[in-house]
Amino acid sequence: MQNNPVSLLDIVTSEILLRDKFWFVCNKVATKEQTQQIAIDVAEMVLPIYEAKYPDDKRPRESVEAAKQFIAGHISFEVLLEKRNAAANAAYAAATDAAYAAAYAADAADAAAAYAAYAADADNSMKQSLLDYLISFVNTLQ
Repeated sequence: MQNNPVSLLDIVTSEILLRDKFWFVCNKVATKEQTQQIAIDVAEMVLPIYEAKYPDDKRPRESVEAAKQFIAGHISFEVLLEKRNAAANAAYAAATDAAYAAAYAADAADAAAAYAAYAADADNSMKQSLLDYLISFVNTLQ
């Protein structure tokens, strides 16, 4: 038996569940800043699912925008939490995975990415988009 090293690309292109791939990348590979950006990017990818169902509810998108503003140093942590809580309330009221993922982008970046991947498991085109995003991210690390 030969021990061949396993690359990060091998992991993200394997048969492991997509949510677990995101968890691994966000918790074991990416920096805090990279994880925050992944969460924002993924939340923006799944937001259209929520917005198609609830076109008048802007709270999840406002949460993602607040996360961007917080990272850039334009708003306080308190404002960020206010937006995040509003989005979480929207997600709870709607009981929608995409909104839930978007709501957590401001608060728990790695959870948002992992949860968005989990939420998209039933939607093959979204699942493929998320996998393509993850592979693209991993390729930037090499």
